Amino acid sequence: MPINVKCIDMTMAPEYERRIDAAKDSSKEMLHSIYEADLTKMKKLIKNYNYQDMYFEHPVLWEAIEQCGCDFKATQNPVHKRQNEQIKWFLTHEKFLPILHNAKWTDKYGNTAYERLAGRILTMRDEDLVQWIQNSDFGLGKEYNKYLTPDNITAEKSNVYNSPSGRYSLSDKFPKASHIDIDGDGDGDGDLENGGE
Repeated sequence: MPINVKCIDMTMAPEYERRIDAAKDSSKEMLHSIYEADLTKMKKLIKNYNYQDMYFEHPVLWEAIEQCGCDFKATQNPVHKRQNEQIKWFLTHEKFLPILHNAKWTDKYGNTAYERLAGRILTMRDEDLVQWIQNSDFGLGKEYNKYLTPDNITAEKSNVYNSPSGRYSLSDKFPKASHIDIDGDGDGDGDLENGGE
């Protein structure tokens, strides 16, 4: 009887931790504060946020997306309510708008934040939050956000056991992600090579 063995590559884990530790702005503290969703704290931290999370395995905005969507009415967990309010703030904050559907800014799976949000919608339990996302004007705008429905989102499969790959794709109703230059110097990276200055 053949035995199937799946190897998990952990060689990147130390590199991802090094990248988090190297952040010279508030990215690391924001990343570690997302679960608790203390919006007062986030509003203070955003002042020193300068896109140093670009090379994190899960950048700050992506992690906030991952933590939202639980139905507070069902769980009665106040953290879930705060996480859902927090994501609304993140999605409409001026610092995150240029990176929302920016092809140069992706998570370890290759998702833009907008694609990650689309993937999260597939499993969200809070229908009020889903409605808010679909009816809001952040990112690509209402004309596209209204299409953030399961019919227009594909959870891609990996070649290993046809399991989820972590990658999401959008239907052709959405524009392709573009490279947006955040700081105006032509490289689109927020001057990360200069410490975010």
